[in-house]
Amino acid sequence: MKAILLNKISVSWLEWALLLYALVFFTLPGGINILPGLLFLLGLGLASSGSWSLCVDERRLFFAFTLYFIAAWLGWGFHQEPLNILDEPLKFLMISVVLFVIVRSHVRIAFFWAFVVLALLFSAIDAIWIGDYAWDGSRLAGTVITHPLYFGNLSLLFAFLALAGWIWTEELPSVRMKRLWRLGLILAFGLGVMLSLLSGTRGGWIAIPLAFYFVFYHLVGSAPYRKIWRILAISILVLGFVTLMSFENSVQQRLVLAWHDLVGYFDAGEVSSSLGARLEMWRLGVELGSESPFWGLGQNGYVAGLQALIDTGQAHPDLRQFAQLHNQYLQEWVFRGVFGLGALLWLFFTLLKFYMARLTSPCAATRALAVAGAVSCFLYLDFFLSISMWHLNATTLSFLIVIAFTAGFILARENAVLTS
Repeated sequence: MKAILLNKISVSWLEWALLLYALVFFTLPGGINILPGLLFLLGLGLASSGSWSLCVDERRLFFAFTLYFIAAWLGWGFHQEPLNILDEPLKFLMISVVLFVIVRSHVRIAFFWAFVVLALLFSAIDAIWIGDYAWDGSRLAGTVITHPLYFGNLSLLFAFLALAGWIWTEELPSVRMKRLWRLGLILAFGLGVMLSLLSGTRGGWIAIPLAFYFVFYHLVGSAPYRKIWRILAISILVLGFVTLMSFENSVQQRLVLAWHDLVGYFDAGEVSSSLGARLEMWRLGVELGSESPFWGLGQNGYVAGLQALIDTGQAHPDLRQFAQLHNQYLQEWVFRGVFGLGALLWLFFTLLKFYMARLTSPCAATRALAVAGAVSCFLYLDFFLSISMWHLNATTLSFLIVIAFTAGFILARENAVLTS
């Protein structure tokens, strides 16, 4: 009876809820919380009725999510920090319940890819055409995600999700449907990359060549003349880079500015520039983190330590405005010590192991979801090098939602095969 109820709920509203969710994901303040919140409440209701029956992969994923929360909870208790420090880590527990519901739902996978395409489309309309957008000089951002860095990174994430969706179209029976879906997905990919370029997010651009080749490699994995296609992918990347550097544009300006920042920092100790401030924060982060490498300092301890260095003239006063280290790996270690950094790395090891095991699946839908999940992990691992992504609701929850849907749909399909 519970399975029938969940099936009815999923088919009747969850599929269409995904489409409506795309409308508010990037455009409505707090809109990103709506669907996960509903699924979380539904999951608690199912769990309270005694229906917690987990497969091996679910247990591994749940353990990784829980371990990350425990690391944050121990740091919070050890450093006696405010309760709001646990706001983002709590989402890792919540997403476990969301994943539990998705695995037991019967949502058609087409609605997920439609969600990806529509979310990018509405994001572009919101940022460019509505007119209520935020600019930092010539850098584009959205009305909800107003910082260009985060806006550009999330646009890039959804761009590569759309490109991975092309793999799924292999299983569509109609040639006409294949063409329509592929057109929509490739346009969404181009739109996401364009939004990233307009945002000036240099840290995210580093991942574009590798992410593109990774997705393209699996996209043409079983196609005739696949070696030629892979060479073509590399040629497209090289040609695109040469084209961008051949005439004056915002991308070229951002790359030239990065070089000037690096020269200024290493030659003159300039820390007021974007990259100069980052490099100085990382240097000071290592210095402060070395005081308590195992337990970490906590966020308040780091801020107090940085202020002490500023007061004694050992750090530039401009760094006072940053309460995070613009590097997720370093921040986990400085704030939560070895256990915090280890929990972060274990989470990504678990996720990548889960997805990589399914990259060669004979099922195109499973393969597409695995590529989408894996490239999401790769992108965030790159984003972490230049910005702390897990201290904001939008950037934390975006990643977790993608993981919940890709992993959840994979396990749902595998469970359906096992029970059929």
